Amino acid sequence: TAIKLCKRNFTYNRRYEASIKDEFTGLYNRRGFEADCEIIKNNNNLIEYVLIMMDLNGLKAANDNIGHEAGDELIIGASKCMDNAFSGLGRTYRVGGDEFVALLRGTREEAQDAVKTFDYLTENFQGNLISELSVSKGVVVCSEHIELNFEEIKAMADKLMYADKDEYYRRTGKDRRRV
Repeated sequence: TAIKLCKRNFTYNRRYEASIKDEFTGLYNRRGFEADCEIIKNNNNLIEYVLIMMDLNGLKAANDNIGHEAGDELIIGASKCMDNAFSGLGRTYRVGGDEFVALLRGTREEAQDAVKTFDYLTENFQGNLISELSVSKGVVVCSEHIELNFEEIKAMADKLMYADKDEYYRRTGKDRRRV
């Protein structure tokens, strides 16, 4: 009765939690991101957030040249850096193979501090197979774009992330299409 109901709710909550988590990284997954986006849209509180779209640089080269264990090391290393830098302000999601999103609740200054922490962690990353970890980012402070809806905010963050990725490949001289 009450105990069975409690057990059933506990089992349901554990199943639901597993369905919104990326098993490989421990971050939230695309389903979790979409569920959180719906809550934000329904509560009409987008201006409280900072959205960071991220993409891992060099994953294909690591997989092709060193092996998939090296690529896995990059994905896990990046996810740990993200979790350490952003978890105090919000959630981080792995929404694709090497694509990530952070949805932070806070001010521009708090987000900038978290991004600085993230940059420090990635710059000082040292794996067993990989010695460089680079992540391109697009950061949008939603309160600075109150005229935009959530889809437009995501598109803006994505565009900024790809501009950062272009700058990374220009700065390093690496060709993203070749390994």
